[in-house]
Amino acid sequence: MCCVLIRRSCTPINLPTAENPLEARKANSPVWNYLTDPVKEGIKNELLAAMQAEPEKSVRTKVCDTIATIGSTLVTNNLWPELLGHMMQCTKAADVNQRQSALMVFEKLSEHVGPELKPFFPQLGQVFQETMQDPDPVVQRSAVVAFAAFITSISKKDFATFQPLAAAMLAVMNTAQKEEEREDMMQALVEIATIAPTFLRNVLDQVTSLTVTTACNAQLDDDLRQMATEVLISMAEASPGMMRKHAGFQQAFVPMCFQLMLEIEEDEEWYQRSEEDEEDEDDTMYDCALQLMDRLALSIGGKTVTPIVFNLIPQFVNHAEWKYRHAGLMAISQTGEGCAKMIKTQLAQVVQLVVAK
Repeated sequence: MCCVLIRRSCTPINLPTAENPLEARKANSPVWNYLTDPVKEGIKNELLAAMQAEPEKSVRTKVCDTIATIGSTLVTNNLWPELLGHMMQCTKAADVNQRQSALMVFEKLSEHVGPELKPFFPQLGQVFQETMQDPDPVVQRSAVVAFAAFITSISKKDFATFQPLAAAMLAVMNTAQKEEEREDMMQALVEIATIAPTFLRNVLDQVTSLTVTTACNAQLDDDLRQMATEVLISMAEASPGMMRKHAGFQQAFVPMCFQLMLEIEEDEEWYQRSEEDEEDEDDTMYDCALQLMDRLALSIGGKTVTPIVFNLIPQFVNHAEWKYRHAGLMAISQTGEGCAKMIKTQLAQVVQLVVAK
């Protein structure tokens, strides 16, 4: 509770606006601004000490959030000059909790003032590189999550400095054992794919391999598998030109969608289901695949997608098992909007395939 109160003291109070602009500014100023310097220094020191000594993770997380909130308003004005250096030292501490906590602070700081940390980019790059190689997987996961928050906050012009860390991040993800850790890191990769897809340009082959392999692994939780597909489709939507040029992505992604569409169970009462019933159910991998086919066609276009799709459709619609035939027909349906112009040129083939089945 103390951490929550301190954190709130650093943000505007948002009281009703006074008629006098000067009074309005005073009324909405953070309480922190009215504290004496000795009190401020005491609070900062106590927070840093608590971060290092607190054994309870949930409390430690709140302490880190508070440090980052205060730090975001002070570091850029050189009013807490020792903060970054202290956090960098904590990433080398013997205690794994300290190392993880320091990365949590870097994560939150990046969200607030990432671009303004530019003078410290070389040191931060070294921190992320070392912590991704930490012997403890929890620290590795925290490093990946923190780095994702950082890289999505800075300018594209600064990506080159951190380019080697893309491969390091994927290496951590490939070796992660616990599904919870995998989900956290995959979500971080989704953020990069959505906000800063070009950062992954040089490791597209590795990203494709990791995510497609994860998505096709039926032993994993569906949430993780769907997150993996979201990485690639988010890149296609955020940077279609880049993904249009990457044949490896296309040749892996479309067959993946076809495979996921096979994860459907026969429902003898399908005709009795209403739209409301379907909305109440969680999306299956089959549902996910349908959406992916539609989004892919709309993002990178029919000229790219149609040849790959129609190369697979015949072997699916001619298959003895109904799931394959169903997937082949649904592929035509789901790519119809994005591939309309290209499909029109192959209407005879489409009609023949559909009518035959």
